[in-house]
Amino acid sequence: VFDIHSIKTSDRTMIIQVETDKEMAPHIAGIRIQSPRISQPMFQYVNHVTDDTIVCRCEHVSAGEIRALIRQGYKDINEIKTVTRACMGACGAKTCASLIRRIFREEGIPNDKIIDPSKRPLFIEVSLGNLAGENSEESK
Repeated sequence: VFDIHSIKTSDRTMIIQVETDKEMAPHIAGIRIQSPRISQPMFQYVNHVTDDTIVCRCEHVSAGEIRALIRQGYKDINEIKTVTRACMGACGAKTCASLIRRIFREEGIPNDKIIDPSKRPLFIEVSLGNLAGENSEESK
């Protein structure tokens, strides 16, 4: 690990920089932050997501909250995202979007009736001013 720092505009995003040989760089895929035991396969498949299950870990949104909105007629994950903040956390919906789709299926909504969430950039948000060079030394 070369450096760890936070971003002033984000209260939950940490940037971790690693230094490695050029040959090893393509093989670095992630950082394990939990015990390997937690990532082991489950002994039994869970065929129903209970209402108290946390679907969006980043924003702490439960399956019950999602299910209630679906029962009210929501079929657009972007609308659910607006109401609950699910899919808006640091993971960019990598975890919760598939779980939300699963709850839709459990509620009898066919896949072709579900509107997927908008995709977020994979890294961090950048202000348009930075992209336009307004905050650079050259613009001063």
